[in-house]
Amino acid sequence: MSRMTPALAQPEPWYWSGTFWTIVGIGVAIILGIAAVVATYRSANPRRRLYVYATEITPLIHAAGTELGLEVLAGGEKLQDPHLVTAHVVSRGRRDIRKDAFDGSIELKFTARIISVLRTSSYTKVAGSPVPNWFYRGETIEIPPALLRHDHRLQYTVLVEGEPPEFSAVVPVEADVRFEAPADVTLSGRAQLGYVVVAATG
Repeated sequence: MSRMTPALAQPEPWYWSGTFWTIVGIGVAIILGIAAVVATYRSANPRRRLYVYATEITPLIHAAGTELGLEVLAGGEKLQDPHLVTAHVVSRGRRDIRKDAFDGSIELKFTARIISVLRTSSYTKVAGSPVPNWFYRGETIEIPPALLRHDHRLQYTVLVEGEPPEFSAVVPVEADVRFEAPADVTLSGRAQLGYVVVAATG
């Protein structure tokens, strides 16, 4: 009488192995972690970002001064309600903002007549960078399309005539535009100036 030999157990498929799925889980976790780091970095360090804002609104005549007969003259014109305001255009990002990224001029609006632009500055660590052109008319400073370096900072201090101005800006550029100061710029309570966004594309 023959004896039946028991069949050998078939090995489990490799993809049923607990070790295999442990390795897969670790790999997925690493990939997701890298993706999160990259996303965080890109969010904190965009290719092109432009901050446009205004600070340091300062009335030149107070009620007490008016009672004392103090006057502010500009080119022989007596100003009734003069203010100083400083507007800022700050480029921050991994790349420069090219001239052809603009679809028109940057417009800095003050809701008060500009009497004079008292001071301007253009700063970047890139030597030999051209200073963007600008001009003003009425209540607006216009900055035609120009190359802005990744660390460029433009500043315009103006004397305006009229009620306390509200700042607004038109910024037609292919970039992440923020109507606020960069996080590393601290503004005092007196220096902060409210603004209204007229238009922005990017």
